[in-house]
Amino acid sequence: MATFLPEPGDTIGIGGSSHTFNPHPQVPYMAFGQEGAKAIVFQTEANNRLYALKQFKHFYRRPEIEDICQTLARYKLLPGLEVCERLCLTTQNNRQLIQQYLSKLPKVFRTFNNTGASE
Repeated sequence: MATFLPEPGDTIGIGGSSHTFNPHPQVPYMAFGQEGAKAIVFQTEANNRLYALKQFKHFYRRPEIEDICQTLARYKLLPGLEVCERLCLTTQNNRQLIQQYLSKLPKVFRTFNNTGASE
């Protein structure tokens, strides 16, 4: 899998905001990220809010992820469901960003919940 490996303090422009990759709390010279079975999730910060940049592993990169994100986004204003606020970065809606920073689509960018948990 081609991976995007940011350094702590690196910035990336997404959705009109500049997002900074946070350092890992135990290993400050590495960006705060967690690798799971389906993806690597990096923590970023913009406008005093925490976010996650989720890079799916090749097998899990499916076009329907964009539809799932749009469906979940409908619920983002309900109490306790802020985590449903998502932006799916694809070559159709963010070609320049993906070509500049990231490997093949899709990546999902969403609000990072306060517990640090992700899917």
